[in-house]
Amino acid sequence: MKRTLILLVAGLASLTTLIGQNSRLVSSIDSLLDHCHNNRLFNGVALVAQGDSVLFESTYGYAVMEWDIPLTIDTKFRIASCTKQFTAMLIMQLVAEKKIQLHVPIATYLPEIKNSIVDSISIHHLLSHTSGLPSWKKLANGDLSYWYSDISKNDIMTKLESSKLAFSPGSRFQYGSIGYPLLSVIISSIDKSPYPEVLNQRILQPLAMNNSGYNQIYELKKNYAFAYENWDFGYNVSEFYNPSHAIGASGMYSTLHDLLTWSRALTKNVLLNDSLTQLMFTPVTYRHYEGYGYGWYIGHYEFAENGKRIYYQQHSGGMPGHTSLITRIPEKELTVVLLNNTGHARLELINYEMLRIIEGFQWEMRKSLGVELNRCQTVEQIRQVEKEFYINEEAYFEGENELCGLVYNKLRAGENELGEAIYRFAIDLYPNSVSLPAYRDSALQKRQIQ
Repeated sequence: MKRTLILLVAGLASLTTLIGQNSRLVSSIDSLLDHCHNNRLFNGVALVAQGDSVLFESTYGYAVMEWDIPLTIDTKFRIASCTKQFTAMLIMQLVAEKKIQLHVPIATYLPEIKNSIVDSISIHHLLSHTSGLPSWKKLANGDLSYWYSDISKNDIMTKLESSKLAFSPGSRFQYGSIGYPLLSVIISSIDKSPYPEVLNQRILQPLAMNNSGYNQIYELKKNYAFAYENWDFGYNVSEFYNPSHAIGASGMYSTLHDLLTWSRALTKNVLLNDSLTQLMFTPVTYRHYEGYGYGWYIGHYEFAENGKRIYYQQHSGGMPGHTSLITRIPEKELTVVLLNNTGHARLELINYEMLRIIEGFQWEMRKSLGVELNRCQTVEQIRQVEKEFYINEEAYFEGENELCGLVYNKLRAGENELGEAIYRFAIDLYPNSVSLPAYRDSALQKRQIQ
């Protein structure tokens, strides 16, 4: 089930290039996404906009597969870790109001935590994933039940009371989800309202993002995409997972048009002054233009055909049954949004090919590392794929979310040798991953329960 809608606004100088090639652009992007949908790589919605003008938007597949209810442009999706950029904005608004400072110890705002580690961690460290705080998995001593329940302020405080730092704050980057729930506690404490209310009052209502909000675990929502997993044998209903288990780090839902509204507000400094907005997009890790700012990855794509680089501001979100990706190309005022309701979709690959089309190139789907590994029936075959991957990495697309799902599926199915071999390969690619060990442990725990 697919519906394509294209909107154009002529006469704007900044749109001249893309409008001039719009027929080719629409046809090529639609061909790419249709191919991905037909090969079970994508079941979702897509949007490309330049400035305020939508150049392409389309739907592919179903919101509720059991009843053949199609997706629409206004279908709501869980956006998982894309929530972090909204939490970062709330923090920066408080900075603008001089209610908090980025570089003072968080002990200033959380005096109830009786642990000296909060004296060396700043809000800047929490925003940029450089705090040294351990992952939720380590704080919970391997108990993954927190995935299925709300995490309260008391839960966070109790865990931090006895925790130790994994590294000195500011010395390295380690992506994780504990820092942003801690930021949500600070936001709620200063604004004296629950995080979802602050989010609504400070961002969603002012921008009229009427189809966005924070998931309440038992709340009914109209026009909502059900959650599915893309198993080897076909789609299946996703396991239960509390979408707001890590408040501030995850838990929001949104739509294509609301996320475009959000992107445009960032460009126009509607919610925050220009200097603080630019600070959000300044990478504080890795090398220049390659790293993490406040709630956003900053990096570049390079096209082999002409060696051209385009710099992006981007974040993905992944959770059982839903994946999301929002990409902003500032130099072109370009926004690309992909929302999907089947787990572990290859959105980074699809996004890259969409940008290739916009740059005037033909799309070509690289090999999926996950698909190649999933075909392996022996450990020797996995090692052969690993060898071929390292010989020519450019021929493959690899994504952490996809590998997490593959490890989980293999171990959950009792294919331990294959699962562990894939896990060792994956953790070599992503040595600082929090998700890979969590998915592995979750699968092993569930096998034991069975």
